[in-house]
Amino acid sequence: MNASCVGQLSASVYIACCSMIIALCALFVSISQMLIQRRHNQLSVRPFLDYNRAVNNGACWKVELFNAGAGPAFITDFKVLLGNELISSPSSQLFSSAIIATGIPPPHTVCAYQPALPKSIKAGESKVLLEFNLAVVNLAGKPSNKFGWQIGYESIYGEKYTLNIPRYTD
Repeated sequence: MNASCVGQLSASVYIACCSMIIALCALFVSISQMLIQRRHNQLSVRPFLDYNRAVNNGACWKVELFNAGAGPAFITDFKVLLGNELISSPSSQLFSSAIIATGIPPPHTVCAYQPALPKSIKAGESKVLLEFNLAVVNLAGKPSNKFGWQIGYESIYGEKYTLNIPRYTD
């Protein structure tokens, strides 16, 4: 081999190595950008369930569940805490009996929400979990400390969250 051939061979090896390094750097940047984009997508459709309690005129008491996140919440578990007992299948009759047990006599009306699982709550949507109207004014706060909720939900990406709505205490 002559000297000029060896010089050309080492130059081509040098160029090939530089090309390989640049290609590996480009691959690293592409993968990291893909991971960043996926995380951004997960955060941009993350649900956030929250609740609100309201007492109107002392005779109407309501607990409302709402999705304040940017994506849908898929409810996977829904339990009601009545006293210290978790109940998987609550009904309006159960709530009505619990209200009577607190010493508040009928007549009163009770509306309770029990989702069929799995249930989706869209972003910005709200559901009234429990609402009762009492004939006796200014006693609406009395039964409110009997009820709490435990709600398990997932994002569209399968991330699991839990919302605990504690019993109300004055």
